[in-house]
Amino acid sequence: MSARIPEVTPGRMLSGECLCGDVRYRVEDRFRYALNCHCSQCRKATGSAFKPFAGIERDKLSITHGQDGLTVFGDEHAQDVHCRRCGSLLYSVVRDGQYVHVTLGTLVDEPSIRPSAHIFVGSKAPWYSITDSCRNMRSSADDTDHYPLFDVRRRGRRCDAVLRLLVR
Repeated sequence: MSARIPEVTPGRMLSGECLCGDVRYRVEDRFRYALNCHCSQCRKATGSAFKPFAGIERDKLSITHGQDGLTVFGDEHAQDVHCRRCGSLLYSVVRDGQYVHVTLGTLVDEPSIRPSAHIFVGSKAPWYSITDSCRNMRSSADDTDHYPLFDVRRRGRRCDAVLRLLVR
């Protein structure tokens, strides 16, 4: 990504896709927040030290190609959506099904938002050091970071509690 952050312009749409290109989506560049989540479930779902994501109302994202190529873990109110073929985590449905957390790594276009905080740093990977100037939030929910990976609803409730502190 470039150092210059694109301006938010009304109606600007971003495209995104999975690793293999079987699934593509479009989302409005009107994200409400962007965060880096260090909970163990997000680390496992992404295979990385944390999941960088941006949150937006669910109706602002649409699948433009490959709807039948999606694999969903969870239910209609809280779920992780992956490409069935390559396994890329494209987005998570959260906040009782009202929002999606788009994984920033699947965006083809550069969004106008940047992550503002690291959340669940109490459960971050011990081998990873946070070196940027973003706010670090250790949540009281960090102590409950033993939920099964596919318990997306419970993970969503923990994330909602942190979002209430960050997003007004």
